[in-house]
Amino acid sequence: MHIFMKHASEVQQNKQPSARSINKNIVLDLPESHTIHETPNKTIQDTVLTSESRENITSEAFSTRLHTYVLQFVSKLYTHYSLSRNIIQMLIDDITVILKDISSLLDAKLSFINGDDIATNITDFQNMLALLQKPFQKLDSEYLRFKYYEESGSLIKPVTFVVGEQCVGVDTNDGAILDVKKCTASFIPPSLTLQKFLELPNVYDKIVEYVESLNNKDIICNIVQSQLWKYILVEYPNKMVLPLCFYYDDFEINNPLGTHAGISKLGAVYFSIACLPPQYISQLDNIFLVQLHLATHHNKFGNASVFKLLLQDLKLLENEGTTITTKQGNKKMVMLQYLNYFYKI
Repeated sequence: MHIFMKHASEVQQNKQPSARSINKNIVLDLPESHTIHETPNKTIQDTVLTSESRENITSEAFSTRLHTYVLQFVSKLYTHYSLSRNIIQMLIDDITVILKDISSLLDAKLSFINGDDIATNITDFQNMLALLQKPFQKLDSEYLRFKYYEESGSLIKPVTFVVGEQCVGVDTNDGAILDVKKCTASFIPPSLTLQKFLELPNVYDKIVEYVESLNNKDIICNIVQSQLWKYILVEYPNKMVLPLCFYYDDFEINNPLGTHAGISKLGAVYFSIACLPPQYISQLDNIFLVQLHLATHHNKFGNASVFKLLLQDLKLLENEGTTITTKQGNKKMVMLQYLNYFYKI
């Protein structure tokens, strides 16, 4: 699945946000058995700290306790072997940014406490502190997180569709029987992925800027400079047309040398925008997953069944395009792939 979210910190003039930068600021895909938001067991130290929470603490004592809390948290991260060191560093950096933003809000509120309406400002400040005790109240489970992202339009869930049916043997109390099993695949519409990606801050502007710069070059370094592409543009006057590259690969997710090699072999479809600036086009962040299916289903049911949803979406992009919202307003985008769909078709 793809998750896209707009952040003010990503609106930079000289940096194009990527799918990785969006994802890493939203969801940490940690195993359920190693989640760090679980409530730790109550210890003697926790009880002591709670009993002292009402005392008039000095800045030096606060600094000592803060260092202790942070040290315990970081040490706990290193006990989870599934977390790599770069992920731990990313967590620390992101949490630091969040704490800085929160402290700035609290500091701004403190400046109004000595104003005219002192009682109201103190109550507001206390309510703000109460919210900090449960910052993940509306996002404390994966269900709530995905529900929020889906309702806000930031999450694109994969669509499961049937590619065919096959008979499988099933053991019952009366003996072995044949049962009809539906064979499925997962599909993420490229039209939705493109819409969300192009609406990210600066992405569309960077693409347009690069395409316009290619028109002033004599050396052909991109498909949009070719005669073939100029011929395609004739059919779409006064519209922005972007070329898409689609790829297909088979890969083995288990031991390829084992006795069960090939059983779990998957087929993957992914795509990229061919006219991204050179510094971004080869980044894995900007290559988007479209579909996953079993390679055996591909061989058994054929291209028409396995790629039917993808072909429908490509025709939609070619004939109707997709509309995105930018700083300049709504722009009609028509997407085209200029290569064959896949090497196997």
